[in-house]
Amino acid sequence: MLRKAVRINSLTEIALTKLDVLDTFSEVKVCTEYDADGRPLYAVLPGWLTDLSGVTTIDGLPQQARRFIELVEREVGVPVRIVGTGAARDSYVTWS
Repeated sequence: MLRKAVRINSLTEIALTKLDVLDTFSEVKVCTEYDADGRPLYAVLPGWLTDLSGVTTIDGLPQQARRFIELVEREVGVPVRIVGTGAARDSYVTWS
């Protein structure tokens, strides 16, 4: 769906919000495509099991979270520029 939204709206970059919602997952499944019968196929990544709410720098993100963001960029074809890491107004990372 995100890939389609990027294409339809001619997006050149995205903000990936609510990354902290995935903090407690031991693995993160990302639908990357559908097979001929319409069943979703997933990339399965290890979770980070770390509270991201205080993270404001790329270096503060766990490697697993970085791999997730890189997968999103690769799959949608545009760069992620901002990553939301918590509910507070200043809970974000400028990703480049």
